[in-house]
Amino acid sequence: LTGGDGGDSSRSSSSGRSSESSDDAPAVGSTTTLAADDRMQPHLVKRAMTAALDRGAREREMAAQLLRQLCVHGVISRPRAEAGFDLILQDVESLATDVPNAPHELAMFLARAVIDGVVSREYLDESADGAGLDEVPRRVAASARSALVAPGGAAHVARAWGGPEGTTAVAARREMDDLLAEYVSSRDAREASRRLTELAVPFYHHEFVRRALRLGMDQAHLNPQCPRRVMQLLGYCGATGLVNGTQFAKGFARIATALKDMALDIPDAHDQFEALVVDARGRGLLPVGLSAWASIKIGGGSGGGSGGGGLGASGGGG
Repeated sequence: LTGGDGGDSSRSSSSGRSSESSDDAPAVGSTTTLAADDRMQPHLVKRAMTAALDRGAREREMAAQLLRQLCVHGVISRPRAEAGFDLILQDVESLATDVPNAPHELAMFLARAVIDGVVSREYLDESADGAGLDEVPRRVAASARSALVAPGGAAHVARAWGGPEGTTAVAARREMDDLLAEYVSSRDAREASRRLTELAVPFYHHEFVRRALRLGMDQAHLNPQCPRRVMQLLGYCGATGLVNGTQFAKGFARIATALKDMALDIPDAHDQFEALVVDARGRGLLPVGLSAWASIKIGGGSGGGSGGGGLGASGGGG
């Protein structure tokens, strides 16, 4: 906390909502000593967020949980927490110089704080409506409010950094499903790739590829545009280097081995998959020299049925 900002910009706000209890509170004992001085509490709130801004989703989730537990246990009062958000909102423009995505992450911190009872909804509305704040801080608050009021917004905000369980396989798969569903509606490939990047699981991108392909096949008859949009997203991820060739090959191979079972729900699964493979090769996602993961004929391998066509390499494995 040394070198913290001077002054206190606390603003009055209602604090009638009590915080929820938690079954798995992180250790907050050492922090209570720092927070014993009422004047330091806003700086502690600010520092918890600034320390996590230029780190990963796991650290931002930890910071959000820390703030929640400090309020749950009465270490920091809601008015002092709101004063801490005042401090960091005032600095958002300078923070963005070193951390370009600071406005977005601070909006998520603010929305999460409302969900967790760290700050009040009245505080958020007051900030978004511009009471004493400059344009950029107001935009951050308005973005936080928009995130909460969007369909499924509260659930998305709560899981933005993996949720309380962190970026586990379960949390990663859930986020992949969410971003794919949102992409099919919005067609915002940049936002979808940003969310995939935020997961920081490049070794698990084959699961993303598999889920994208399965979504396209499941929705092909209800939404004929879905397979094409899914392939556009995969093409974008390949063109930007976010997903590498090995992960694409693994993802396609996993669908190939599951085609027999998939055909029970999707009668034309084999034909759909062949079309997706042709599209992927046309986009350069499945090169001729594929790894052993992809040397599987459609319908072949464990769990596969009979069928023509092929995902296998037409030449030697890479």
